Amino acid sequence: MHLTRTPQPRQWLRLAACSLTLAAFPLGWSLLPALSSQAIAAAQNIQSNSNISEAPATTTTQMARLQSLLPELETAVILAPQVYGDRLELSLTTKDGAPQRYTIPVGETELQQAVLDFRQALTDSSSDPQPAAQQLYQWLIEPIQAELEAVGAETILYVPDGILHYVPLAALHTGDQWLAERYAVNTFTAAAMDVASRSNRQPPRILAAAHTAGQFEIAIGEGEPLQLQGFPFARDEVEAIAARFANTTMLLDEAFSPETLLPELGNHTVVHLAANTWVFPDRPDESFLLFGNGDRRSFSDLQQWPLDQVDLLVLSACETGIRDTLDDGQAVITFSNLMHNAGAAAVVAPLWQVDDFGTKVLMEAFYEAIAEGAPYAEALTSAQRSLIATQSSPATRQLKASIFLEDGSEATPSPRPQGLSHPYYWAPFVLTGAGL
Repeated sequence: MHLTRTPQPRQWLRLAACSLTLAAFPLGWSLLPALSSQAIAAAQNIQSNSNISEAPATTTTQMARLQSLLPELETAVILAPQVYGDRLELSLTTKDGAPQRYTIPVGETELQQAVLDFRQALTDSSSDPQPAAQQLYQWLIEPIQAELEAVGAETILYVPDGILHYVPLAALHTGDQWLAERYAVNTFTAAAMDVASRSNRQPPRILAAAHTAGQFEIAIGEGEPLQLQGFPFARDEVEAIAARFANTTMLLDEAFSPETLLPELGNHTVVHLAANTWVFPDRPDESFLLFGNGDRRSFSDLQQWPLDQVDLLVLSACETGIRDTLDDGQAVITFSNLMHNAGAAAVVAPLWQVDDFGTKVLMEAFYEAIAEGAPYAEALTSAQRSLIATQSSPATRQLKASIFLEDGSEATPSPRPQGLSHPYYWAPFVLTGAGL
């Protein structure tokens, strides 16, 4: 996949992170609806031999550690679905007792197709995602809805299995509202569980870095080079963070380099990166993060970052996901797991290609909530709700995003008649780890 702009005016997107390139399925994204159930199932069997992209399963000890947080959290519950060939098993744990089990008679192939349909709808801002969102709600949430209401749940600690890593729980739909409008969601992978109990109450000392301008050509193997460009609205995003938090360190473009970033990591509690990343799950040494000055570092290098003092790491400019098929969920959690393993307590990263302007708006609302004292999971939910509300807000009904021509000049802004209420804009970002 390439990050290029056609001669026609095109809205800037934050592209080019964590793209899954599986040679076994050389199909275009537009052909995804034609994938057979057998092809999807075959993709589920693909396994990576890399220690970087291959995440361990959660252990009994890790689940016990997560459960130990419930009495303190009061209104949180743990939802841990497990995917089997002939069924879906839901495990719901509240502060009042042992896990409750629910068996959902949906086969793995049917679930895979539903997740694929859901993802296609979420990544197309002109689509209607509610039918797919309601189907997954009926399987994942509706069976436990009565219990959630009985215990007064406000936050779901979500422990997805396999292909369910591709499902942003906040974007499920009850038929009346998005799940984000009812619950905060904090996701946990095995790596995230190891840091689940770390507090995020240190005063934020923010390091904010962004690639906002310029284009770099990146050679990958024998294929056509990648053309990776900066994100214009990321400059506004970082400057807004700095305006709200006086002790923010900003690194933009040429000043955003390995030599400037790494010495600062240990001096900050929040690290915000608006940068291209690219993931090859089967070739970790070729997976990389691109700095604003054009340098890049492999994910093997990122594993060595000193993040033990980092409460929150945000990757706000990337596409985490797939073009050709769905795997067992490893591709979308590779970056987050790397950051957790390096010491970051909480990580926010997207599941798909994100919109530059929409991300700026979301991140500004996210950091505003943090400044007001909200825990990270609640802050992300608050930001999501603010974008959902743009559908009916007269003040935001004509939100505009700049359009850039191939030569970099700015064209006429494009109106957004429906604001940013489609989950394409607000649902890609998932928080893993210590967000409470």
